[in-house]
Amino acid sequence: MFILKKENLEYEKGDIVYHEESYRNLKETLISDIIFEDFDFSVIGGKSLGKYEKKIALDSGINILDTGIYNVKYWRPVYVLIDGTKVGSEYKLYKKLK
Repeated sequence: MFILKKENLEYEKGDIVYHEESYRNLKETLISDIIFEDFDFSVIGGKSLGKYEKKIALDSGINILDTGIYNVKYWRPVYVLIDGTKVGSEYKLYKKLK
């Protein structure tokens, strides 16, 4: 098993965003922290792994074989807003245009 974190996050710590509090209701807020506490498991054959996954595995000391089967844990970002609200989906956040 090896672990992956999402590299290219849509939002960064300190970004001003709009948070969808309820259907069609947005509130302007600030991202105070980004944590990784939710994850998905995936069982993948070595031949199906992408370049990024293979690089992370090699950096972790795991030699990937095309005939092997691997359990991959994909960590998802959880955005913590300034009021303490945790948002686990990027689809509930919207960028503020400048």
